[in-house]
Amino acid sequence: MNKLEVLEQNKPILITGPTGSGKTLLAKKIHSKSSRSCRKFLHINVAAICENLFESELFGHVKGSFTGAMTDKLGYFDQVEDGTIFLDEIGELTLGQQAKLLTVLEEKEFYPVGSNKSHRFRGRFIYATNKDLEQMVIAAEFREDLYYRLRLFETKLKSINDSENKLQIIMGIIEDLSEYYNVTSLWDEELLNALFEYSWPGNYRELKGTIEMLLLQNKRRLTLSDVPTWLNKTNNQMKSNQQFNYRYQHEVFERDIFEKIMIKNKGKVNNSALELGISKVTFISKLRKYGIDRRYYKKENNLAG
Repeated sequence: MNKLEVLEQNKPILITGPTGSGKTLLAKKIHSKSSRSCRKFLHINVAAICENLFESELFGHVKGSFTGAMTDKLGYFDQVEDGTIFLDEIGELTLGQQAKLLTVLEEKEFYPVGSNKSHRFRGRFIYATNKDLEQMVIAAEFREDLYYRLRLFETKLKSINDSENKLQIIMGIIEDLSEYYNVTSLWDEELLNALFEYSWPGNYRELKGTIEMLLLQNKRRLTLSDVPTWLNKTNNQMKSNQQFNYRYQHEVFERDIFEKIMIKNKGKVNNSALELGISKVTFISKLRKYGIDRRYYKKENNLAG
């Protein structure tokens, strides 16, 4: 079964990867592309739930079921209805909690605390963890039967530094955040080079935060002088060691061509594509790849000075 079929059939999915690699973002994208996209999406960090409140939070409870239960309460599994529930950090669950989760996964039903009436689970599960569940099974820290159920549809995320599409990830974040904050800025090549060469130990989360910080400066052109000193220092070390990446240099050169052609034709896509001898579709695809906002070049006053 391919990934598209998994999305369409709303199968439970396990997302694994290091901290900050974008597991939450991927979970939201999976939900948005499924038939449940118009339904609820609940992100639950199970590691943040006290063990003695685990059943109450997820399954709910009825009035009087324990001290302090003054009213009936709907748990997350009821609240999500027929949407998607994203259980993050499942590697932190105790063996007892894992057993309760396995029952819901297999039977598609659960009992609120203090109730003898079962509730039907109508939603979809997406799970995530930064732990090696297979090793946890060997160490008897994770249930083998639950692990085998979860790994049927597993997606493994790499750290950004190990990704073959590192530049595309960077440009994609720039494009998404530029649209979100409605900010149009030109990015200096040296700055993009620094973002590409930096190792990003905090992965996606650290990279996104840095790009967000740069965009919120709301400058017409962003340069290396706008980044934190630690990133600037890293770039200087990279240059002194002459650790250049050929593929990246080629893409920087190509981006410069597209930027100049847009300036020359004042943002006119048809004219620019024709001059380069490529189709309009290919030209627009390149603009998106390199985070070039054609609206910027249509404003002649932005190009002055």
